[in-house]
Amino acid sequence: MPTSRVAVVGAGPAGGALAYLLARRGIDVTLIERQSDFARAFRGEGLTPGGIDVFDQMGLRAAFDRLPHVVFDALELYRNRRLLVRMALDGFGPRWVSQPAMLEMLVDEASRFPSFRCLRGARVDALIRDGRRVTGVRCVSPDGPSEVMADYVVATDGRDSTVRQRAGLALRESPQRFDVVWCKVPVPTEIGGRGPLRVFVGDCHTVLNRR
Repeated sequence: MPTSRVAVVGAGPAGGALAYLLARRGIDVTLIERQSDFARAFRGEGLTPGGIDVFDQMGLRAAFDRLPHVVFDALELYRNRRLLVRMALDGFGPRWVSQPAMLEMLVDEASRFPSFRCLRGARVDALIRDGRRVTGVRCVSPDGPSEVMADYVVATDGRDSTVRQRAGLALRESPQRFDVVWCKVPVPTEIGGRGPLRVFVGDCHTVLNRR
């Protein structure tokens, strides 16, 4: 029965970054991810300059820059197909980054520390309690059931968090007045890794596009 000071459930950007920071400080941490790999579709892969700065603060900027990504060299604003303004970004704009590659990078960097452990393909289905206190999680994986005991259990397993539901924590929703449709289409090989970020504004809709 493995024991960690911290069990982080969900290896998304938040879970992966937290596990890395804890491991770097020498804190025993187990990162639990229900998928065996990160080769799947994600809803968003855009990072603003503020998001990129987070990797600077974690000391991972060099590793981040090596990830597959698209640099936006300009911002173009269109209104009903007419170009209104074009502004050069000079490398200070957002980037489109491969999230699977980014998550693998976070896990790889955390794995350099002996206090880090990652369980892939392990689905958390129950919490372990000592009275009212949560002391670990029960997992199910292809190898069978297992338990991870921990002083702290952190839920970073998404909007439908199993940990939150098992803990009985109330979900506070913030209604939005708009819908977001995210899709990806293949980029022609003749288009390089740089280009403008285009924003198309119409009646009751906005479209962001990278050609």
